Amino acid sequence: QQSSPNMCDNNQLVVTLTRSEMFQDYAQAYTEATGMPLTLRPVTIWRLPFHGLRKENSFCAAIAAKGRACAACLQLQEKLTQDARNQPATRACVYGLCETAVPVKLGDQTIGFLQTGQVLRQRPTEASFQVAGAQAVRRGVTIDDESTRRAYFATPVLTPKRLHAATSLLTLFA
Repeated sequence: QQSSPNMCDNNQLVVTLTRSEMFQDYAQAYTEATGMPLTLRPVTIWRLPFHGLRKENSFCAAIAAKGRACAACLQLQEKLTQDARNQPATRACVYGLCETAVPVKLGDQTIGFLQTGQVLRQRPTEASFQVAGAQAVRRGVTIDDESTRRAYFATPVLTPKRLHAATSLLTLFA
């Protein structure tokens, strides 16, 4: 059971690490090498982890701008956090994009996560876009405008092998 002051200390440590030159250099190199955004986030987060970051997926940004549709993204963050407490985990969102979290530990305690993703594991198709559109409609929004369509089809695709390699890079750094 974590006490509140301990959690505050851990959050401050994550903020300090995020601002460090070493993390900044690593994040820039990782993003350039993989094309994916990277963030170091605390265990508890109440916002979308990649919002406003370099290489944020434009489809994800469009979904986030639609308000109610991004609730599904926040639910994914919660599930991913639970899965990644002790080992790297990858989950796909309701729109088919994958995110990966790698635990950052201080001793036995997980203090944060290196998180990346917003990629598809297969090339986007008209059928997969229709599935994403149906998921959005279930959440009370439509994504059939041309800019959202273009953003979806521009989503980076990583094979499982490349996603595993990217996860290995994060695990070594964590």
